[in-house]
Amino acid sequence: SVTLLRNDGSEITASRMVAVPDYEIVDGTYIVYSADGLYAWAEAVNKTTYPFPDCTLGNDITMPDVPEGGSNWMPVGNSYSYNYHGGTFDGLGHTVSNVVINGGDNVGFFGSALDVTIKGLNLADSKINGNNNVGGIVGLTQDVNITACSVTGCTINGVGYLGGIVGHTDVVSYITACYVTGGMINGSNDVGGIVGYAQGCVITSCYTTADVKGNSNTGSFVGYWYGFNIFAGYWQTDTQTNAIGYNEYGGDKTTKVEGDVTWKTATDAMNAKIPNDGSCPYRYVQRDGDNNPPVLEYTGE
Repeated sequence: SVTLLRNDGSEITASRMVAVPDYEIVDGTYIVYSADGLYAWAEAVNKTTYPFPDCTLGNDITMPDVPEGGSNWMPVGNSYSYNYHGGTFDGLGHTVSNVVINGGDNVGFFGSALDVTIKGLNLADSKINGNNNVGGIVGLTQDVNITACSVTGCTINGVGYLGGIVGHTDVVSYITACYVTGGMINGSNDVGGIVGYAQGCVITSCYTTADVKGNSNTGSFVGYWYGFNIFAGYWQTDTQTNAIGYNEYGGDKTTKVEGDVTWKTATDAMNAKIPNDGSCPYRYVQRDGDNNPPVLEYTGE
């Protein structure tokens, strides 16, 4: 609608309905605006061998409601032998909410991902249920860069290798400027707020406040730590007293937010470690004051 103000103070309004497509394809990349657009991209991935088509979100997307026990999303790349391979998914800071998955192994928004970049994706108010290798963003990763992603108010349930961002990292994976807030991560073994089982992993400028529960190898930040490095990792929860459930690689390089360590302290430290090479054009900001966890904002830096 467009409203014009006449010289005499009266108004005139004209309106027109504008149809927004579910998706469009620009230079081979799916620009997605709706749940149906996401389904179209996922279908294209399932019909492709290599390389898989890239995807960029053009809107926040709410997935449709489903009956109890049903699912509204099939993880993209859902087995060790069939990965989402060689593509880029850019959420541009948009949020996908109400994702419901009831699956087996390798479960998350992405099931299994190899040699891909996933950035700017926010997953909110979703329920992800599986067996092994279960994560909010990815169930199982190999040589993956995950940047500026978040999981908020989500429930993640399974048996082993469960994490808020990634269930299981295998070979070198990089997780940068990602956070998990609210919700519950609940499993049996190798359960962590950011990663369940971290092998060959570099985690930089990440934090979690999620509740984490498990029987063995369970930590607020990582369940089972098998390297490489954690830089500026922060956590705050009452369900676990330790950041790392089982540490096979080295010292605990995370910090709990309590006492003299405030969220302002954590925010400054995490921003200082985010690379300035343009690979992560996001920074943490505290919208609700210095005493609350930050969120990510696009800065272009």
